[in-house]
Amino acid sequence: MLKKLLRLPVIPLFAIFFIQPVLGGESTVFGPACFERGAGTPATESKTFVSPFSGPGYVLKVHNGDNQSENRTSGATIALNGQTVVKPSDFNQQIEWIERMVPLSLTNELAVTLAGPPGSFITLTITGEHPVPEVSLSGFPETIHRGDPTTLSWNSTNAASCTIDQGIGNVPLTGSVSVSSAQTTRYTITVKGPGGTATASVTVTVVSPISLAITSPLDGEPVRGAKALVEGTIVHRKGAETGVTVNGVPAVIYDGKFIANEVPLQKGENSITAAATDANGNSLSASITLNAETSADCVRIESVAYWGVSPFETTLIVRGAHQEPSLTHTGPGPVEFLSSTNEEEYPIRITTEGVYHFTAEAPDAQGETCSNTLAIVVLNKADLDGLLRAKWSGMKSKLALGEIEQALSYFREGSKEDYRQIFTALAANLPRLVSGMQDIEMIGAEDGRAKYRIRRVHAVDGKPVTITYNIYFILDEDGLWKLDRF
Repeated sequence: MLKKLLRLPVIPLFAIFFIQPVLGGESTVFGPACFERGAGTPATESKTFVSPFSGPGYVLKVHNGDNQSENRTSGATIALNGQTVVKPSDFNQQIEWIERMVPLSLTNELAVTLAGPPGSFITLTITGEHPVPEVSLSGFPETIHRGDPTTLSWNSTNAASCTIDQGIGNVPLTGSVSVSSAQTTRYTITVKGPGGTATASVTVTVVSPISLAITSPLDGEPVRGAKALVEGTIVHRKGAETGVTVNGVPAVIYDGKFIANEVPLQKGENSITAAATDANGNSLSASITLNAETSADCVRIESVAYWGVSPFETTLIVRGAHQEPSLTHTGPGPVEFLSSTNEEEYPIRITTEGVYHFTAEAPDAQGETCSNTLAIVVLNKADLDGLLRAKWSGMKSKLALGEIEQALSYFREGSKEDYRQIFTALAANLPRLVSGMQDIEMIGAEDGRAKYRIRRVHAVDGKPVTITYNIYFILDEDGLWKLDRF
């Protein structure tokens, strides 16, 4: 049956047929291939094949004839890479199987000469016991910040192919590649060889470059009142601009600290979440739980403005005191209390930058002492001015290049569409308009808004006239400075 399956209608001298090998513990390197004696003078047929590995330990198997002991040859010569491994004397019509241990090179030549009767044939197979592939995979560093690269390195043995998932694909059997990811990713390498398949994996952990913690109030702390002062620490390991909001209230950041006054509370349990976002889109949050008694009869202290640049003036307002309250403060510099005609109002002036805490204390209706604290932040004018000037310059540079969408990234979301229409209408003239813009000058900044002015020279009745325009920056919903309008 096998003989009939393998034969072709017309075969000069003899023919070769291949059957797809099946890999297992013992892998097939060559064959099975059938060599059939044709009519005429015996001839030698050569066949070249490759082996994934070189060396000794391979087995040449010769099956003489078919499974019904028919069509056997009485003589054949088999040479491998120029060396005779089976001689005619090794054959007679009673021999069904011959096996020889042979070495292989990466590229090999097999030569077969049949001397038996026409129609006789032999089937050759070369197999080998191959070691199981091994592979190792590492990542350095294994922990990165979002967008940073890490290097995957690997080594493999006894393998013929190598692939890495996560879209990397085929790679050399030994090597390295630089990758980056926005989230924690597990990379798996798969190697295959005659001896089987092996895998190895490494997890690259992606962490936020932001470090964020709420330091006050403490988790679970009871609070008297409908609003809370929330403070904490904020660090960006790469120094990128980072904004913080607390339950949606923009916080002011100073010297690695964030401060959010008047965070609304409801009666009972409140979840307080500080959310930090940097200019590159990285984010991190931290949460605590507070228990609030919003109807508590307690003295309250508020401020007309909670932060600004030096010299900074604002008015503190103390309400709800049943007796004259005491007002104390702490901070890095002196606080000047200005005159007031309203006993509930305390105008102040601060010139030294830093964080100042003001605490009002007074007995409640039951005579128990109750206190309330707020924080005033005085920023360095030059630092804030430098940040906002850089944003203005960045926006102008994009407009000068005609990159409207990139310029709009400097605007808050609520202003983008209006300015998209304006810039699109002026697209042809944007480079000229931008080149004529003078420097901007800070007028003031407090409580999430900063006001600047810019002068432009216009021709009025044929004469140059300088007109001043205002520019407004605002802390957006992520606590980042954005252009509002100009």
